[in-house]
Amino acid sequence: YEKVPCAWKLVAETASGWNGGSWKKVFPQWNSNGFDPVVLPAGQKVSFYVVNMGTSYGILGRYRSGAQLYSPWVTAPATSPVGAVVMTDGQRGYADQPFNAYTSSYAYGMYGGVKLVTMRPGSTLAPTTAPTSPYTSGALTSPIEPSTEEVNGLQFDVQNSGSKAVIVNKFDVRFASAGTHHVEVWMRDGSHKGSSGGCDAWNNWCGDWTRLTYGTAGSAGPNEFTSTPAIVGIIPPGVSSFAIISGKSRLLTKDATSTVSDGPLTMEAASPIKDYYASGVQTIKATDPVTKLFQGIIHYDVAHSHCAVLSKASWVNAGTQMSSSGDDDEEEAEFVTQGRGGTEDVE
Repeated sequence: YEKVPCAWKLVAETASGWNGGSWKKVFPQWNSNGFDPVVLPAGQKVSFYVVNMGTSYGILGRYRSGAQLYSPWVTAPATSPVGAVVMTDGQRGYADQPFNAYTSSYAYGMYGGVKLVTMRPGSTLAPTTAPTSPYTSGALTSPIEPSTEEVNGLQFDVQNSGSKAVIVNKFDVRFASAGTHHVEVWMRDGSHKGSSGGCDAWNNWCGDWTRLTYGTAGSAGPNEFTSTPAIVGIIPPGVSSFAIISGKSRLLTKDATSTVSDGPLTMEAASPIKDYYASGVQTIKATDPVTKLFQGIIHYDVAHSHCAVLSKASWVNAGTQMSSSGDDDEEEAEFVTQGRGGTEDVE
């Protein structure tokens, strides 16, 4: 499960800007959501995954030569307030790459602790039912219409009006002719119109655009859509922009000012790219007014959880979400273990 994000539940993350200091053992300062209690039933085990995010680096840990992976590291005796509890060794991970477990079989663990409390008899704290699927798939279609105008590409805004992230998997586009054609897909946060901080939104001189894919696609001609290579384009709630570039292969378009919407997504009218110069620059000069139609299909998934977004990372595989939650019906008693971490079991 090290590379299956939706087999895990996010139970806590530190507050923004929290700094625990260096070479210290501390209980982290969690954000406003706190720490969602995790049930450890008698005679069973649970696993925890701790990872640095952003620019933070360096959970202190230790490698023990000859130790077997997931072997006991710290044991609370049966006479402790919570009974016999074992914390095991685990695997290393990579900073800012959730669910990218280190591939070696060496046993590692973090210097830290697990805070435990006993549960009152009859407590309702228990695992909850997992959602049936981490995604709902959809497709926003701008149909083929009579048109003869050819362009090197099109830039357009896409509005995510929901509260969940939308993951674009690929585009279908309309080439002006049959054959094997070059195609690129670029994306940026915010609108492609206007400028900010001395950076024009419609070009990439300030590095705000990310190329999601490039390659060739076989087109049957202008009367059928052609799929781009697969992509992962994550649209948070709000506006994002895409550029579909075909270079000399040319896309067909026509005048249009209206939007195309299917509920979760709304695609605005497009700006034509008539002078593409490659090298990461969408267009060398200001785009024409936003009056053109992108004819194609946006294939997407609505992500029902944060793990669904993480599942699209290049180093992980999609899985099925499992989660737990509960109330505060617990009896005061605690025990702190000290161990070495990454991905670890507690039983």
